[in-house]
Amino acid sequence: MPLALVIRDAEVISNKQIHTIGCLIQNAVAYALDVEGNKEAGLTPKDVEVIVRDVQHGVDVGSITLGIVVFANDYPERRVNLDERRMKIETILRKHIPACGCAGVMQNGRSFVWVQLGHGSFGFL
Repeated sequence: MPLALVIRDAEVISNKQIHTIGCLIQNAVAYALDVEGNKEAGLTPKDVEVIVRDVQHGVDVGSITLGIVVFANDYPERRVNLDERRMKIETILRKHIPACGCAGVMQNGRSFVWVQLGHGSFGFL
């Protein structure tokens, strides 16, 4: 179950906009990181958790408008073409974020996608 930690500048991206972007992130991550033929690495949008945190102006050092850090389990099929998979996420977001009313988010060079693969164990309570 991947976790997308989303950091946004609330002065630029509204709650309604970030909710829509969060749904886009779920779809993009599931599409890009899904591994066909591997039951453990198969994904649907419902498998992707999205947590949003706001930039704390005057506290955080370095400012971003939109940062997306995806934490997912490491599988050889993901690792071998991780840059391509990240670029799939970027392509989907670049295509659909402008429809959310915040196209400028991606034009200031202060937005990113970072996919981190690692060993992990997940279980429901």
